Amino acid sequence: IEEIQVDLDGWLQYYNNERTHTGKHCFGKTPMQTLLDSKYLADEKMLDLQSDKIVPLLEAGKAETGSGGDQPVRNNLSDDWNGQGAPNEPLNQNYSKSQNA
Repeated sequence: IEEIQVDLDGWLQYYNNERTHTGKHCFGKTPMQTLLDSKYLADEKMLDLQSDKIVPLLEAGKAETGSGGDQPVRNNLSDDWNGQGAPNEPLNQNYSKSQNA
């Protein structure tokens, strides 16, 4: 078994570090070179390491509170029906009526 392991280790060394990779976008690099060159892509996809970049989302009907406790930071509540919230009315009601006429 030890002789087989020695042979296998030698073959793996050649396979990963000496022969060129036959993959489509490997451009004649070895499998190890390809892995090392693209490792940053895999690191970017590891979501558990990116917890500092996650922005928590609010549930519909909830307001975010700030350092003042229960005082809302912003009041952007949705109406729980279509997620758009209540329509904003113009401050000058006569203005909107005159524009629509």
